[in-house]
Parts: sequence; C-alpha cells; structure tokens
Amino acid sequence: MDLRQQYTQTKRDYGAAQAEVNKLQREIKVSEITKSELDSLPENSDAKMYQGVGKMFMLSTREDVISDLEKTMKESKSKEGDTSKKLSYLENRLKSQEQNIRELISGSS
Repeated sequence: MDLRQQYTQTKRDYGAAQAEVNKLQREIKVSEITKSELDSLPENSDAKMYQGVGKMFMLSTREDVISDLEKTMKESKSKEGDTSKKLSYLENRLKSQEQNIRELISGSS
C-alpha cells in the first residue's frame, strides 16, 4: 500500500472516529437532560414513565428509567474516552504521513 492510500485510509478512519465522538457526546447530553428533567419531578409523582425498547415503549418504574440513563451515560463516557484516544492517535498518524509525503516529494525533486 503506497503512502497516498495509507493517508486516505487514515483520513477516512479519522472522520469516522470524529463522527463517533460527536454521536457519543450528543447521547450523553440527551441522557443528562432527560435525567435532570426526571429528577425535577417529585418522587411520589404518579407520572407514568416509559422506556424505548426496539420499536415500542414499555411502562417502567422511575428507578429503572434513571438507572438505565445513568448506565447509558457511563458507557457513553467510557466509549467517548476510548474513541478520543483513537482520534489523537489517528491525528498523529495523519501528521506523520503528511510529513512522509512531503519528504518524498521534496526528495524526488
């Protein structure tokens, strides 16, 4: 695989990782907002709570909904950290490959 193909593949991977980080950040923000709204309701409220399961919604207890939101936030934050590390690795790799291409071009002149 030549340098140009490696660079293109790395750039594609970088874009995918960046999109994944953005998606995870949105997921975390939505979960935090939902949890804060649920926390603002009185605990003895008779409000019915539903959770999305596939294409349907199931009636759930308040505790189940909040614990699932916390679990989702924890998992998303963990994945975001891992993906951010991958993103910085890919960024360094892109810089290195750009430098290699520049050296190859300037060396062949």
